[in-house]
Amino acid sequence: MNTRTTIFFWLTTIAVVLVSVIVSLHSSHSFGSSISTSLGSNHRIFELEFLGEAARKLGVEDVVISILETVVYRRHHHHHHHHPHRRGNESSCSDSLWKSDLISLYNISVVYTVDTKGCANFSSVQNAIDALPDFSHSWTLIILDSGTYREKVVVSSNKTNLIVQGQGYLNTAIAWNDTANSTGGTSYSSTFATFAPRFVAYNISFMNTAPAPDPGEVGGQAVALRVSGDQSAFYGCGFYGAQDTLNDDQGRHYYKECYIQGSIDFIFGNGRSLFEDCTINSTAKKYRLVGSADASRLMEEIQPTIKRASPSTVLFGEYECYGPGANSTYRVAYGKQLKQSEAAHYLDASFIDGEEWLVSASTNSLDFLDSPGRSNRSYST
Repeated sequence: MNTRTTIFFWLTTIAVVLVSVIVSLHSSHSFGSSISTSLGSNHRIFELEFLGEAARKLGVEDVVISILETVVYRRHHHHHHHHPHRRGNESSCSDSLWKSDLISLYNISVVYTVDTKGCANFSSVQNAIDALPDFSHSWTLIILDSGTYREKVVVSSNKTNLIVQGQGYLNTAIAWNDTANSTGGTSYSSTFATFAPRFVAYNISFMNTAPAPDPGEVGGQAVALRVSGDQSAFYGCGFYGAQDTLNDDQGRHYYKECYIQGSIDFIFGNGRSLFEDCTINSTAKKYRLVGSADASRLMEEIQPTIKRASPSTVLFGEYECYGPGANSTYRVAYGKQLKQSEAAHYLDASFIDGEEWLVSASTNSLDFLDSPGRSNRSYST
């Protein structure tokens, strides 16, 4: 056999064995962090020894090893992305729980999971958020299993493009019980605070479980959610508290088919926000909305008031309100009953420039929402 034929023979042999090893790798369900552990079965050991000998004969051993290391790394990375590492017993865990329509809807790049059973990446919502890449240019997703996560959570401004998804706002909740007294101010009492732009939540409740304050009590404010980041959206979510439940602090925000419950000033803030098809439930006989709570359907008896401001800079407009609270006899002098043409600007996503940033504005793919119109309204764990 001449030299050219010998080289051709060994190259062909290397190619055949290398393909065999790669195919074997991709059909395997378990692997480690190194070639030796990833390829540990007897027949693979034989193939590797033969492959190594052939590569040495031709002086291409480094090339073959490099190819194998690349294959193992990519295989490991693929496995980790689609099948998150579990902390618990494999036999009691199911990947079906972590499937989400949002992954394709938002073209999500990173998925983390949270539960209290040991089957997810994390047992703490805050720990999952902290592990996310900073200033992500693509969407990231945290999926929460059913249950109540008792912790105080902050999404800092560097955790951009984050989506948090629960298993239904009656089934998944983040709850804490701080008050203005216990934290040094209303804005610090929130159970969940987000400062990052482009934060989105689906099918989850935010709860402040502090006791309702007595009338006139100072320092009893207890915020469930504070939204201080621009371009934030909430779909099929619940907000539960007593005084100052939802701090719609600043930025442009969108609330779709949400349930908001409280007793005093429980929607307040300076956000430019659109509330669409939301249910607003008062646990007091009368309540007031303070700040920019636009385009909601107010279902209960209301007594709207606005904090002291110049009438020349305030618009208190009503459009097609109904129910006992719709009696406008005792409204402020600058209150105005709007015509359809005047109200139109406040009744769709253009009010918050939603066509520029709301994914749902273009897809309208929200059939999987767990919303007040599709379920009972009392939270259960």
